[in-house]
Amino acid sequence: MKSTKLVLTLLMVLCMCVTTVAFAQDDYTPPPGVPGPGEVDLGGATVTLIGLNLDTRSIWEWGAFWDTFFERMEEAKTLFNCNFAYIHGGNYSDHVLNRILAGESSYDIIINRQAREFGYWKLVQDGMLFPVSDILPSEYFESLGIADRNATEKLQHKGKLYGFGTLTANINNSMEIWAYNKTMLEREGQPDPYELWKNGEWTYEAFEKIAKAVTRDTDGDGVIDQWGAPDFFGNGTAVIRTLPWNGIEITKIDENGKVVFALDSPVAIETINLFKRWRLDEQMLGVGVSGVSFQNGDFAFDKAHAMGFRYAKQSMQDEWAFIPPPKFPDVDRVYHPTFTWRTNFIPANSKDPLGLIAVWSYLVRPDDYLVEEHIAALMRDAIPANRESWEVYEVAIETFQGEGDHFEGTALWSEIVAPALTSVITGEKGAAAAMAEIKPQAQAFLDDLFGQ
Repeated sequence: MKSTKLVLTLLMVLCMCVTTVAFAQDDYTPPPGVPGPGEVDLGGATVTLIGLNLDTRSIWEWGAFWDTFFERMEEAKTLFNCNFAYIHGGNYSDHVLNRILAGESSYDIIINRQAREFGYWKLVQDGMLFPVSDILPSEYFESLGIADRNATEKLQHKGKLYGFGTLTANINNSMEIWAYNKTMLEREGQPDPYELWKNGEWTYEAFEKIAKAVTRDTDGDGVIDQWGAPDFFGNGTAVIRTLPWNGIEITKIDENGKVVFALDSPVAIETINLFKRWRLDEQMLGVGVSGVSFQNGDFAFDKAHAMGFRYAKQSMQDEWAFIPPPKFPDVDRVYHPTFTWRTNFIPANSKDPLGLIAVWSYLVRPDDYLVEEHIAALMRDAIPANRESWEVYEVAIETFQGEGDHFEGTALWSEIVAPALTSVITGEKGAAAAMAEIKPQAQAFLDDLFGQ
């Protein structure tokens, strides 16, 4: 009798396991306009995933989901009749371009960690990427998470969308967040920025006031050794990345739908001059100093993406916490600039673009990337373990709307705009004159890129 009961128990457990596996597969619902398993047959082709982040840093991005991902890959081999290969590391721009030119990219999925890494704008301008909005309905893009949807929209070209799929869902990992040294501000008799933020008083003016108040010589040797913040605006690239605080990017769309140069606007000039004043006149930033850092207690504030604070998490002795960037005068909310636009692409010579989209949609789904799990992982590795920091980062995720410039890796960025802004921020030229000087060249670049 005991033997019979044991067999029945084992059979029940086995049935439950089989049912669970079957349910996991049956529970999958493809996004709008995307075929599901059983509707796609890739004929045994090898799907090459270019740029999938297989190194250890990806653990904090996908965490335990890696196990699920590899399990689904095994399932997908049968469900979609395909195999998988990887290209990871090296020069992604060369990998992608060479495979397209050699006709080897028929079943490639380009997993875009950063658009600048594989030369997105040049490829799309030359017609080497497939416009997925030609085969996917608008409902598909609406179904994507906030960060993924922002990326597809940000990288549109001539009204078409090229990005697809879940990669980070609702969280853009390079979204900027600030940190502040609570111990220093208490010691210096300054207000708590978190309380200012909760009261709607955390503005660029409040930041300037606090930063100036804490910048001083603390040991009486006549040399300043404590600052409000590091040199946020050390060169033109840094300025491009911080201008979005006030809603400013290199370009904007005008009333006729044309992409136009925007750094010569009155708001842009005023903001550039504000940064210049902070850097050169107010002595509130650690300009030209070395051997100092936020984690060592030398600055009241610092900025980075969340994982950029992992060193503070590891070694900072002072009490610290996250705070949003301050609100600037010409925007109606706090802006969290990002420098990475992550989505996926398919080469123009793909033999089955919709089939590849179906495969990726099966492998990675919006609900795989839960906000709470992500923040918990970041709190373990980077975010200070206090309620305020969790709240600040969660609000940042919810309010992020795709701010940040997206032309890094192009001549517009490196050869035209960044050098001009460097000349301004170092005091060599005035902002209005420098922007007027580069406007014709910048606009010519945009007209060529977008066929205007």
